Amino acid sequence: MPESELTTETQVLPLIVAHPRFTLPAALNGCDGYLRRREGLRLMAADNDYDAVTQWLSRYTDSPRTLHSYRGHIERLLLWATNVRGKPLSSLLLEDYQAYREWLKAPPADWVMEGARRPRIHPEWRPLAGPLSATSLTQTFRIIGACLSWLEKKRYLADNPLAGEQIAGPSQRRMDRTHRYIHDDDWAVLQGFVASLPAESAREKAHQARLRWIAHCAFLTGLRISELAQAKMGDIEYRRRGSHESWWIEVRGKGDKQRLVPLSDDFLEELRAYREHLGLSPRPVRGESQPLISHLGNAATPIKVQRLHGLIKYLFEQTADVLDREGETNRASAVRQASMHWLRHTFAKNALEAMTPVEVQKMMGHADLTTLSIYADAEDERLYDHARHSIKKNRER
Repeated sequence: MPESELTTETQVLPLIVAHPRFTLPAALNGCDGYLRRREGLRLMAADNDYDAVTQWLSRYTDSPRTLHSYRGHIERLLLWATNVRGKPLSSLLLEDYQAYREWLKAPPADWVMEGARRPRIHPEWRPLAGPLSATSLTQTFRIIGACLSWLEKKRYLADNPLAGEQIAGPSQRRMDRTHRYIHDDDWAVLQGFVASLPAESAREKAHQARLRWIAHCAFLTGLRISELAQAKMGDIEYRRRGSHESWWIEVRGKGDKQRLVPLSDDFLEELRAYREHLGLSPRPVRGESQPLISHLGNAATPIKVQRLHGLIKYLFEQTADVLDREGETNRASAVRQASMHWLRHTFAKNALEAMTPVEVQKMMGHADLTTLSIYADAEDERLYDHARHSIKKNRER
């Protein structure tokens, strides 16, 4: 696998680049949008739709993957509103968004990119890769709704036409929840794959040690990928109260909010082994600048988020290949879909077996307690086991 670190966008780039096919008409910039707030104090200087949504996107500059995803959704909406609907975004009403939903289900061919992906400056770039699935539609309108809600709070818009509406239908999130974590036996296969990697040369040893460390960092802390990428060894701190000793990592998460996450004995053992590989002391000191996860060729440089995402996907792909060779095709198919966030789900699911929901919410950095419902699948498993055994008993009668 290539070891060159990938660069990542860390700023809000132009929503619409110079493109021969897709442009934003100046006459539809939203200066006089139907839903624009016209009286009272405004909380942002933006005076057109483009600047307003760019200001919203700027909130995510510390999360490059989120920024990239959100920008794509908003860019597509702006293009549709002005080029298809003939309206600025700030004039779109509920009926317009309902029409947009139907359009996304069957977009015209000249809006769909064929073949391999192309950069946004390429003449053959298109806003869509094809019709959106139900899940993608739900995600699209969740993002649009969040943007409109923020614009209303900042008094750029007088109202949010999507407030209280389920444009894309009910979310499928709860139905999918039980598939989004790593089972213990699959985790063991992943660890076995890492242990089997060649470790003869210094480069190979460094690659293996870092992969093991990355996997355990994600599995044993439940941090978001952006949080892991920006964390430093010096964020780990030791505390003692009487005879009670504990280790924590201070995390700066979404919305620049700080929280403390407790570290297990298993994590501390992996930390000791990885720092020994780097030639460092067994435990970090407060304020140490060494990245928690670093560039392979330069231990003083933090890993890029995109690179970290790629390495996690690489681990899951290789684990799935091992399962395929063992004839475990169903398990392999599930693991191949896994991502960094699955490890976060796994951590939260395990934590809920020993901690209260409020404690887990605080540890995970969730603003809403209901978010934890995607991790709590024990009730479903008990229901399944009860039904299965009941059916078996009925058959034996």
